[in-house]
Amino acid sequence: PFIHPKVFWPLAVLGLTYPFLLFANLGFIFLWVLRKHHYFLFSLTTIVLGWTHFQSFVGYHFTPDCASTIKVASFNGYSFRSLGSPTSMNSEQELEKHFPPLDAEILCIQEFVQSRHHQNLFSRFLKKKGYIHQFLQIGRGLAIYSKYPLENGIHESFGNQANGYQVIDVNIKNQKFRLFNLHLLSNGVSQTADRVASNGNL
Repeated sequence: PFIHPKVFWPLAVLGLTYPFLLFANLGFIFLWVLRKHHYFLFSLTTIVLGWTHFQSFVGYHFTPDCASTIKVASFNGYSFRSLGSPTSMNSEQELEKHFPPLDAEILCIQEFVQSRHHQNLFSRFLKKKGYIHQFLQIGRGLAIYSKYPLENGIHESFGNQANGYQVIDVNIKNQKFRLFNLHLLSNGVSQTADRVASNGNL
């Protein structure tokens, strides 16, 4: 784990054999314990020395998982345009009519409305539904709303204001969980195809 694959990739490929080596060593431990021989210590020591690999391969929890009932909703809002309209919704009544009812505690939105007026409208609408914490920036197309406190938010763009990612810590029952809200940049194939079709030149 101390050598980056970019420096020497064969070691990273060898790391894929870990599950087989683990089961082989467990088999040897079982075999040597049955034969009452101290050789089992070699395999046991090998597993202990590779404990970081073991932890990443085998999942276990000794404390109750406080996030087991936390629901996160993520969706592309398409600037919250009304059906068949090029403009964003302009009233809480419209939002109430078209916005789906959610039982999620955290809401991640991509292609969020970017004007201050629409962001304030949407924030007021969601506040009434219990999403009292928010992380968004004027003119950016990403937003996170939460019923739990949000801390240490970061917002990065991919060359434009619509695409990018947000990283934030959510404080749930005195435990912090890191949340990512991501909107990838389109590969632009459809625009290129439209341009080729309109020019008629392959």
